[in-house]
Amino acid sequence: MKRSLTLKRIFSMGQYQNLEVTDSITDIPEQLALNGDFIASLSIYQMLRLEARFQRYVELRAKTNKMSTEDAISLIEDNTTTALQDVTNYTNKQERSGEIQNE
Repeated sequence: MKRSLTLKRIFSMGQYQNLEVTDSITDIPEQLALNGDFIASLSIYQMLRLEARFQRYVELRAKTNKMSTEDAISLIEDNTTTALQDVTNYTNKQERSGEIQNE
């Protein structure tokens, strides 16, 4: 049976505002899921990934706060487009290599 590990972190944004970020890793083989050292390492990895994402968000938010609304929207859209393109490129590469099977 495969297991999953989900980590949820709530970051305070000040002025009673919070940002909730969740990271899930699925399909962990049961043998690994029962290994405490493995799960501890995986949890640390998840926490560090969430922290890095939050720091990138804070950086982007600081940049956009200094911009006009139009420029801020443009920067956010550019970042969104870049991220989506990265995901698409990765997925296409995995499909070509046969690592992802289309059902």
